[in-house]
Amino acid sequence: MPAPEPQSAARAARHPLVERILAASAPEAIRLTAARGALPLPLQDLIYAQIRLLDDALPAVVQAATGSLADLADDALLPIVGDPACDPIVLDYFVRAGRLRGDALEAAIAHPAVLDDTLAALAASAPTETLNLIVTNEVRLIRNPHLLEVLRGNPQLSGDNRRRLAELERDFIGKEQLKVRDSATHFAQGGIAAALSDEDEVSLHLQDTLAAGDGEPGPGGTTPRRRGQTRPTGREAYGPASVTNSSVGNV
Repeated sequence: MPAPEPQSAARAARHPLVERILAASAPEAIRLTAARGALPLPLQDLIYAQIRLLDDALPAVVQAATGSLADLADDALLPIVGDPACDPIVLDYFVRAGRLRGDALEAAIAHPAVLDDTLAALAASAPTETLNLIVTNEVRLIRNPHLLEVLRGNPQLSGDNRRRLAELERDFIGKEQLKVRDSATHFAQGGIAAALSDEDEVSLHLQDTLAAGDGEPGPGGTTPRRRGQTRPTGREAYGPASVTNSSVGNV
């Protein structure tokens, strides 16, 4: 399976042997030994290597890695996926394989390194109990609103969770973009000017803009001053919000 791109998460450095195992020039013997779980590697590194070896060109290596991963006891999965150093590839594998239950599944869903694609794949067809865990991860939902649409597309999503998602979308999602848009609109002076030919000059547009503003904010947020005029401060510096017609036309 293709390795997903990891998201930002603190992760311990890998054992140097892992790189040798996964190198294109790695001998068949070391790949096969790693796939069988017979190398002295930390558990996280060994499992990571075995998952990567599922894409090996040698069928014997793939078969051995598949068998080793299948032999992992269910009670051994919680320490693996609950480890802060767990790689996104490892989380993705066990989530998509349907191997996680209970606390292990909850740990994987809440893990900072879990991929958005992993959660989306789970949310598309998960039962109600699993959807409850995903909906609880509100920070991730706010960061990736696409997950809301995937969740809503699952008929197993309860009415309570649908209302919860609607409230989350109403109260949080898009607020920052709206704030920026409103701030920019408040001080708009009626349009956009640009030099469009060799005979045109930016300085001419600047003069037109300052003249059209007639006391409204000029370059750098300051108000143009006449000779002998002191600089206004506070709210007086901006004057009343108004829209002035100029060569750019009405808004």
